[in-house]
Amino acid sequence: MSTVERLLAGSNHSLIAIPTTRASAAEIASHIREAVKNKRPDQAARSFIQLNDNLAAEHNEGRYGLGLSEPATTGIKHWDAALAGLVAFRLREEGFPAPSWTTQPSRHLKKSWTFTAGTYLTPVDRESVPDDFLERGILIDSDTLKSV
Repeated sequence: MSTVERLLAGSNHSLIAIPTTRASAAEIASHIREAVKNKRPDQAARSFIQLNDNLAAEHNEGRYGLGLSEPATTGIKHWDAALAGLVAFRLREEGFPAPSWTTQPSRHLKKSWTFTAGTYLTPVDRESVPDDFLERGILIDSDTLKSV
């Protein structure tokens, strides 16, 4: 048994391969955490949008695999809630249930936060916010999630 296998077994986890090379929610969370640490909200927003594009580009087990593992906290509650909302949204889009980590109370905000990718905060019509975000207190227009 390798060192990695022993470490994983000791934490009741196993290593699996998924059919994609795109960054997962767990990887993107670490990018957001680093951007937050470096006081770069623009980089955090770009990383979030990258995860959206990664999930949108994958289908079936590839998409599910990208959202399956719970990301470590970013250190900022609104980013943790936004990541949970995004994974739940994209997985439900494929007919999958949301992973249990996305429903934890720590992934829901008490006060709404509006996603912005730029300097200026623009109002978001709650009617245009997908339910998976709205129930977590994240205000993001569905047009922002349209992958190009």
